[in-house]
Amino acid sequence: MAEETLGTGALLPVLSRATHQDLDDIVTALNKGWDVFITWDERYKAIRHDLTQNPGLVAEYILRAGAHRIADPFRQTARSYPEVVQDACRGVGVKSSTTEPDVIELESLLLKAIMERLLAKLSDVDREALEQKLKEKAVVNISINDILNGGAKMAVFLPMAFPLVTDFLVSRGLVSIGASLAGLNWLGPIVFVLGTAWVAYDLAGPSLRATVPAVACVALLRQRMMWSDLQ
Repeated sequence: MAEETLGTGALLPVLSRATHQDLDDIVTALNKGWDVFITWDERYKAIRHDLTQNPGLVAEYILRAGAHRIADPFRQTARSYPEVVQDACRGVGVKSSTTEPDVIELESLLLKAIMERLLAKLSDVDREALEQKLKEKAVVNISINDILNGGAKMAVFLPMAFPLVTDFLVSRGLVSIGASLAGLNWLGPIVFVLGTAWVAYDLAGPSLRATVPAVACVALLRQRMMWSDLQ
């Protein structure tokens, strides 16, 4: 069996390195589903103040959430993480150009699709202002299109760009997260905005309301961690 690492696209290596707040934000994403009940689980209740004690529990519920049709909410057969990512991609119309895409490629395609949908909410003026803020924060001359083209620039700058886009959407009143941004982890506002952005989709099953933002959070964390390891 191949070793599970960040680079192989495995789920647990990401969650094992995540902070409690990162994991709690993923739980928030999972709670957007209509048939994912992690907060009902006694194991969750026992560690809800420090989810780093059992990141495998969060992984378990991400796998349970992976379904693109109405299913028994108490199903016991877990899916694999690659299947869950494929479900999320199919649910939002993302297709790979290769017949056997790997998990990291699919995660990247999902993030790109989400970013493009969020950007579609911005006016040309707001997009120009956003790009200027991105250049200032990145301290390099980079555009949103540079990031969306993939590769190293996506890995480095996409986790930076998502919070900026989130702030723009909230500040312009284009979406409401229903809570103050103050005190939230970097993923927190993203989770709220993703839930708003994707609810308009005619998703084929209630679980995808949890799966899409949860997988997006894992993907963003993976990109951030992989780039950090290279520095």
